This record gives sequence, structure tokens and C-alpha cells, in this order.
Amino acid sequence: MPVSEWGAYVLNEGNFQWGNASVDYIDFNTNQISSDVFKTQNGKGIGDVLQSASVIDDKIWFVINNSRSIEIVDKRTCQSIQKITDLQSPRYALAIGGDRVLVSDLYANGLHVISQSAFTKLDFIPLPGWSEKMLLDTDGIWVTNVKRSFVYLLHPTTLAMMDSIEAGYGNQDIVKDSTGNIWVLASGDENANIPGKITCYHAKTKNIIRQLPFSKSGGKNLRLSPDGKEIYYLFEGGVWKITSDKTALSPTPFIASTEGSLFYGLNIHPVSGHIFITDAKDYVSKGRILEYSPDGQFIREYSAGIIPNSLVFIQPD
Repeated sequence: MPVSEWGAYVLNEGNFQWGNASVDYIDFNTNQISSDVFKTQNGKGIGDVLQSASVIDDKIWFVINNSRSIEIVDKRTCQSIQKITDLQSPRYALAIGGDRVLVSDLYANGLHVISQSAFTKLDFIPLPGWSEKMLLDTDGIWVTNVKRSFVYLLHPTTLAMMDSIEAGYGNQDIVKDSTGNIWVLASGDENANIPGKITCYHAKTKNIIRQLPFSKSGGKNLRLSPDGKEIYYLFEGGVWKITSDKTALSPTPFIASTEGSLFYGLNIHPVSGHIFITDAKDYVSKGRILEYSPDGQFIREYSAGIIPNSLVFIQPD
């Protein structure tokens, strides 16, 4: 199943402990979606709770959280190359150079270091709490932490802890804008009545440039436009947007959800800027993908599997 040069893999998370995660593929040349392509290509399901995926060279690393594993496939065929097992509760994978891939983890209190070429474990970096999204920058590796109020900064080569930076409880998403500034979204904590917020940091000094507080807890899926000047996120059931120079959040959503939908994931096409929203519906029925233009106009929808949570875009090499 060679895939088109322009397309996207759809990650269907599936239900916890049901083992019904799956991968679909959207061909942007035809605007058609192929269902369960991992199973079609490999004769087996991908596992239990498909959390995330990262394109690393000519491969995709599918991180399967509750199966404690990573399936590595050819990005053009989705055929399995290798499987990494015996991880504790993996979340996201980030290539950091030097033949190393970092894998964050919900329960391990640290980061796994895996060989990018041999797919073997190289090391483990202790880090307190639930490590989540990561970002590789010139001066260090930023690691968000869902159960702490700090983002951790690691040395890009030695991986030694260099700093802990206050970012708010529930920090989980991180991006770098067109000017090089770092943005972190913290969702807060509903039970503790801690509201969420977005914080912008100067990449070199690590000083806070601005903080944009939410009215309540919540918020996730911090995303950038292709030019790195517009910032999108999910909050209160809708898609919100700000420009990177704004000092306040918008009072209304950019794209509001409709009755019967549950906006669950958000991705922005890195070239066209089209907005792709995953709709998990009732968490049991098959979901769907909603595509919008950069100005917020609905274009089309695609059917998907159970609890679609994100897309991974494929482009020409």
C-alpha cells in the first residue's frame, strides 16, 4: 500500500483496555480515507490506546500507551519494521540527534532514551512526574509535565537537568513560534480550582514575555500555523486562535463545535494551513475528521475509527 506523497495518517486512540486502536490514511490527492491500514498491511491490530506518532526520517514511530510499546513502520507503506516493548506507559517520541529518541512516560518518572537506528534502549533519564510533550531547541530540550507546575529543561547533549521553569499546573503542550519564542499550555486542575493558561517565554533568557490566563481549567492541543505566527488550541469544546503578538485571549472561539460533536484533537497542515479537528463523538461510536480552511470555513469531513485523537501529515521527501 504505497501512500500518496500528500496525505495524513489518522490515529484512532481506541478505548482503554479494549485493544481497538487503529490507523487510517487520508489521501489528499483524492480526498479519500482508507480504514485500518496498519492492520491491512501487517495482519494484526496496532494495540491498546494509540497515543501519538512521530515522523523520524523515513519512518513513523507509533506510540501505543497501554500496550507499553512503540510500533515503527515505513512511512510510505505502513509496514512494520520493528517493535519496541517493555516501556511503562509511553506518551510521545522526539528525535534529538546523535541516534537518540526521547520517549516521555506517564508513570515511569523519567524519559526513555532509544536508539534511532537499532531501536534498542540506551538509557533512562530520571524526571519527576508525568512527562508529556517535548521540544528540541538550540539551548536545550523542553519537557512538559502534567502533574507538576514546572517545565524541565535538559541539556541537549548530556540530557542533564539544567533548569525547571514555572509554567502552571497541568502543562502539557509546547510549540516554538516564528520568532523563536516558546509557548506552553497548562490546563490547570478542575478539582483544585486552578485555571489553565498559556505562557510565552523568551527562548534564550527563559523569561516570561506574556501570560494568557483562561477563565477556568481546561485547554489542550497547542498548534501553530505554517508561518508560526498564529496559535491554535482547543478549549471549552471549540477551536480558539490568537496571533503570537497578542496580549489577551479571544473572547469567542474561532470554530465552535456543533451539537452532537466532541472536539478531541487538533492539527494544522504544515503547508496549506488547513485545520483538522478530530471528533470523538460519544467515545464509543466511530469518530470523524473535520477539515476547515485557514479562515475557518468548513471544507469536508472524513469518517474515522474509535476516538480519533490526531493526524500525522506525510509530504514529499
